[in-house]
Amino acid sequence: MQPEKSTQYNLGFVIEPLKDLTIGLTYYDIKWKNKIDVLDNTTVLDNEDGAYQAHVVRDAVTPDDIAAYAALSAADRARLGPLRGELANIKTGWVNRFQTHTSGVDLDASYTFRSNTLGRIKVFGEANYTLRYDTVLLADNVYINCANNTSCDAGEYGKPRLLANVGVNWDRGPWSGTGIVKYVAGTRVDRAPSTVHNQWYDFYAKGARIPAIATMDASLAYAGFKNMVVRGGANNVFNRDPAFDPASSLGYNDNWGDPRGRYVYLSLNYSFK
Repeated sequence: MQPEKSTQYNLGFVIEPLKDLTIGLTYYDIKWKNKIDVLDNTTVLDNEDGAYQAHVVRDAVTPDDIAAYAALSAADRARLGPLRGELANIKTGWVNRFQTHTSGVDLDASYTFRSNTLGRIKVFGEANYTLRYDTVLLADNVYINCANNTSCDAGEYGKPRLLANVGVNWDRGPWSGTGIVKYVAGTRVDRAPSTVHNQWYDFYAKGARIPAIATMDASLAYAGFKNMVVRGGANNVFNRDPAFDPASSLGYNDNWGDPRGRYVYLSLNYSFK
């Protein structure tokens, strides 16, 4: 294997057009080469006449193989492909499998209100919008959206185009609180979903798409005791289920979803000084 390599650049700015108002914007562009991944059986067999020819060893075709193949219908022969000998050995494992080119925009902004009555209130937001996420599995391919692949471009499976958080921080004297809404955009799935997948998507009336999800976390803290902070809060306040993902054995994508639902917590932090 060769080491992974990347070339990247960022261009951004942070401005404060008004007092207590800040806005930041960054454009990024990243290219990875020689990305290391586990080479699986399916990829090897799909490309045994090309890039992974050396990874497959087959027995010689026998007369019985020829006779059995000739007895198949034209449709079955088209489905199975050319006649091959029995598989004797297949080599998989860690390889420099693919390369990726991604670009996008990071945006963040905040504004702070100050009031003698209400205290300090900071409203903030941050978002990442992916402009492109092109992946190729073979080094001699060009950057294109992979036909019938579920994760070759932004907005497709596992690559939400938009991730965003919007929230508010508040503090007044010993009291402070935070509320934040987290949003994950929906994603398309395989352009040619399986029959099983179609059954689930029809049942949930979502089409061939994993829906967007938004959850809210909130907490309140009191620091009026000496050397002590008491905090209570709830994550996933409205008890939202993670977006259903029939392509996952878990039923949801654990990068973006949490099956625990709403949970409430209470913590006490004491500092010995």
